[in-house]
Amino acid sequence: CSEYGAALGLSSGSAEVTPDDHLGRAKVSIHQMLRTDCAEVQVGLTWFRLFYVYGPGQRLESLVPSVLHQLASGNSPVVEQPDAARDFVFVSDVAEAFERAIHSTRAHDVIDLGFGQLQLVREVVDAAISGTDVTFRPTGECPQPPLEGLWANLDAARDLLGWRPTTSLVEGIRLTRVDLGLSSK
Repeated sequence: CSEYGAALGLSSGSAEVTPDDHLGRAKVSIHQMLRTDCAEVQVGLTWFRLFYVYGPGQRLESLVPSVLHQLASGNSPVVEQPDAARDFVFVSDVAEAFERAIHSTRAHDVIDLGFGQLQLVREVVDAAISGTDVTFRPTGECPQPPLEGLWANLDAARDLLGWRPTTSLVEGIRLTRVDLGLSSK
């Protein structure tokens, strides 16, 4: 979530953040404008901070679809940063949170949406190749760094929406593979 900037660990889950790039600053500016506009007309606002959403409809160049297409072509997946850690969340879980927010009568503002834990990119690749004959060999083998990154604070999602992600990484990858037409199951 680019709004949190270079923060590591469990996200603060607060409205106040310090982004360190143009995308993060643009998101914060839009959020501030919407908060002001919604307050003026007395309309509630739910602002989701989305972590690494994957699944059907995702850009084909993104990690999961790219790896699945490489596997379908009979190639060993090539990924740039296998030891990068991200908080991956499946798109249908995110859609459920949006639906709950639409129907919610409770006041809320900022809600993180992620799985609430870090996973290495290499773990995503391992889940994708599970059950195949392919072996993942990262290019330029790097020593695995300590698990560092930012993961979603799910307290507000749980407390205000009664939401938590339910789709495992393995199941999400399977569903994405089916959506891409790369599996009949």
